[in-house]
Amino acid sequence: MILCWILSLLSGAGYITLSLLQLMPPLIKQGPWGIKGPLAGDLFGLLATNLYLAILHLLIGTIALASSKSYKTSQNFCLYGGLFLAALFIFGQANQRIPTLGGYLPLDLSQDALHLLSSTLLLSAYIVNKAMGANNLEQDIAIRHD
Repeated sequence: MILCWILSLLSGAGYITLSLLQLMPPLIKQGPWGIKGPLAGDLFGLLATNLYLAILHLLIGTIALASSKSYKTSQNFCLYGGLFLAALFIFGQANQRIPTLGGYLPLDLSQDALHLLSSTLLLSAYIVNKAMGANNLEQDIAIRHD
């Protein structure tokens, strides 16, 4: 029943850790294609990155951690976060051969795969929580403790 809550905590921690790694210049190698912006390159030689993407990941991680304060907000994070990541996957697939947004939003195949996996996990958790009737979980917990 608390699947969305756990995923919002893990997503928050993961995205904030990723953003901090993206801000460490020794971990960034120069990429082969046109990534623009400060700190542009490939993180560990695998993921295209730049400063703008690091800030975006920090923002998403902060939102995910903030949403874990209650079960309802964590469910909303699973729904809207999953839809946002699905849209990023579609956007990345549509722009595979050219650097996205002129190179300022690098979306490569490895990031597309991560977006698809993350989107599937978040949306699946939302559907499972809805099917299990987790809407009133906070009320159930409050009643049991009284």
